[in-house]
Amino acid sequence: MRRFTVIIVPNDVSAVRRFGIDSIWLRRAAIAGAVVALLMGGAAVDWIRLRRQAPELARLRVQAEEQRAALAAHAGAQHSLEGELARLHELERRVRVIANLPKASLEQARIARTPRLGVGGEQPEDATPPLGETFDPSTDAAPADAALQDDAPGPVSAAGSPGDASALLAAADALRDRARAFALDLEELADALVGRSERLAATPVQWPADGWLTSRFGYRVSPFTGRRDFHPGIDIAAEIGTPVLSPATGRVAFSGRRGGFGNAIVIDHGYGIRTTYGHLQTLRVHAGERIERGAVIATIGNTGLSTGPHLHYGVEASGKTVDPLDYIIE
Repeated sequence: MRRFTVIIVPNDVSAVRRFGIDSIWLRRAAIAGAVVALLMGGAAVDWIRLRRQAPELARLRVQAEEQRAALAAHAGAQHSLEGELARLHELERRVRVIANLPKASLEQARIARTPRLGVGGEQPEDATPPLGETFDPSTDAAPADAALQDDAPGPVSAAGSPGDASALLAAADALRDRARAFALDLEELADALVGRSERLAATPVQWPADGWLTSRFGYRVSPFTGRRDFHPGIDIAAEIGTPVLSPATGRVAFSGRRGGFGNAIVIDHGYGIRTTYGHLQTLRVHAGERIERGAVIATIGNTGLSTGPHLHYGVEASGKTVDPLDYIIE
């Protein structure tokens, strides 16, 4: 192995210094220097390339943000369309119920919210749960929810993320298919309604009074016993003396005192439809009287089994209690 000697001669009178270096270390130092030079050269080339590409990268970044915003806007518009389609399907379902047409579901039970303001605790002897259900009032257990939906297709979910363009396109195609199917349903519905004006006039399609909906149709916690029971109608809370209107033409079948309902009225609208009004303050009609839609039949009160001023409103169709909200077109 060759060895080199490095001699350092100072300018002053200090002693001369000698260092020995093996040739292998010189070779290693040269290789390390070359590697460092190559790395620095490559980094410099990359830095220059990135500097040249910076404007293009900035443009692509802006373009990506614009596309992301556009996809988000499309997703929002699609969600709005889904909501509107769902609302129209619900309206169509209610019209089918009113007109007694196919696809109308009368078997919908809703779990009511805990009642507020004025609600009633009555349950007439002829009240029945929704079709297909049984209920034992001696127990707290209520049957499982049996909310049967119409056969309209369910909502199409939006894309998993704003950037998922393919999912948005697929969802848009599904929405178009739903819209076409719904248009056909509406055409069928319009054809079926021709010549049914008398039945529609006798169908309770409007709210019987102004107020707040405090208890819905279906199973709820009784405001008197604290146990779950079946509520055969809806409760509308309002001030005493608020007018109660007939929601359809018909003939008064009953007007007077009726157990837990207090002062009550029953109207027979024909076509198997009857409406009941309970907890009334004053009665403005008599049994056998013929009335038109919108006529004032009573005022809201707090009579009978009641926690505050309100109207109990119930609907029967073919002898079965049904949800009044299925008939009301908002």
